[in-house]
Amino acid sequence: MLQFVRLAKQVLVLIAEIALFYTFTIGQQYYNVAPGIEHVEIIKTISGLAVRVNILRVNPKMARVDVVHAKDAVIGAETTSSISRRWQATAAINGGFFRLDKSLYLGEPAGVLQIDGKLLSDSVNDRAALLINNAGRTHLKFARIRTTTTLILGRKKFRVSGINRELKKDEIIIFTPEFHPTVLSDSETLLVSVSSSLIRRVARGEANFRIPCNGFVIAAKGQKAEEIWAQIKKSKRAAVVSNIEQVDAAANKLVFKAEDITNGASLLVKDGSPDLTFEAEKISKSFAETRHPRTAAAVTKNGEILFVTVDGRSESSGGISLKDLADFLISLGAVDAINLDGGGSTTMVIQGKVVNQPSDKEGERAIGDAIIIRSRGRKISN
Repeated sequence: MLQFVRLAKQVLVLIAEIALFYTFTIGQQYYNVAPGIEHVEIIKTISGLAVRVNILRVNPKMARVDVVHAKDAVIGAETTSSISRRWQATAAINGGFFRLDKSLYLGEPAGVLQIDGKLLSDSVNDRAALLINNAGRTHLKFARIRTTTTLILGRKKFRVSGINRELKKDEIIIFTPEFHPTVLSDSETLLVSVSSSLIRRVARGEANFRIPCNGFVIAAKGQKAEEIWAQIKKSKRAAVVSNIEQVDAAANKLVFKAEDITNGASLLVKDGSPDLTFEAEKISKSFAETRHPRTAAAVTKNGEILFVTVDGRSESSGGISLKDLADFLISLGAVDAINLDGGGSTTMVIQGKVVNQPSDKEGERAIGDAIIIRSRGRKISN
């Protein structure tokens, strides 16, 4: 009798799983874009308003996911569709938050950015990040992370204020070749060129100070500039060491070895339940609760990857709050998820064409970085 009960329970579970499969697969009528990449667009009523949702479903064994920056530099902006076409991607979505202004630093990451294992921008306020590893199959992880960067001059260590961003008073910034061919500096800036771990050149306030292709530049102002100047008189060797840790994790270490990382603003789902972290990340309640266009990434229990855009700020699509976005992703089977840059940045591109409706009046917005999806085995020339 007990064996019969167990068998009956197994049958019921199987029926439920089949029903779930048909609800999410057939009901939403995904269509195949390329091997391992599927897409669907739906209109759904959420909290009383209709919203337009585009979903990419990615098989992690058949497709890979990468983060690429606009214009293949750390500054500069470019539309998601342009980035997608340039990289010959099957599909793409906008990625992390970035500096959006008319300065020379347009496109600068507003948080962590790592590409091909090289840290290009430090974290901000221990905010959520999307981490990618494509070894064997594609793995995504979402976690609040903290980066620290240390400059070593001889036997002395200095805490670095940031990587590849605008230098402020009493700061030390490291500029890598990915930033730009030269450093943007003013008359108060101390500049130190380092290649092969040796200090090659020192200048103050030099315009267009070149960044060595096999090294980096130390830039400092105020008291920090004087401390650096005093130390380089004693030693001609320099090195930079960066560390990435997971916030609130056991031993505060990040076990996941990421190739690419981009920044987000709030985790959405953890272990199949809503898990909003915007308050801990010093993000306003208004940002979380207002119905904005949103972009999100998620993984399901069976390891499938979901990329989702929700349009907003129009009569045809009312946008979505973070809580409703988390609940919607769970309804799709998500067990872990993150909120990426949204608003006017929210864009999904498939085979070079924008499939959602970006909210900016001017049309598709130029962004800082994008997440591109390509079938494995394709030869790509960029």
